[in-house]
Amino acid sequence: QGISPPKLALTIAIGVVVGISPLFGLTTLICFGIALALRLNVAAMQLVNYAAYPLQLILLVPYFQFGAFIFGKENTISSLDQLQQLFERHFWTALQTLGWLFINATFAWLLFALPLGVGVYAFCLFIFKKYHH
Repeated sequence: QGISPPKLALTIAIGVVVGISPLFGLTTLICFGIALALRLNVAAMQLVNYAAYPLQLILLVPYFQFGAFIFGKENTISSLDQLQQLFERHFWTALQTLGWLFINATFAWLLFALPLGVGVYAFCLFIFKKYHH
């Protein structure tokens, strides 16, 4: 629909990077805001964001582990089943633990976000310029 290859590549890169963040429930709003602010294609960014959702789930435990490593904390969650069991047994403790895990995981994600975004952008830009009419 007339979007330039650089803008389309940026749309996809941001959609992927935000889509795999550990910020459950916020990625849609974040992508929407960024797309509006940068005048990018909102629908395309949301499509990429939603397509990245399975990766968001897969990367959650590694984010927890890397975040704990960065801050020198003990990682108390090594699987999603363990997280579910913690909620079933000790709901309030699980909320507190999960809060700190998500803060740590967000910092871990931030370390990967920029290099990943640049890589996805460069790859998409190469492809889009190659096949642009």
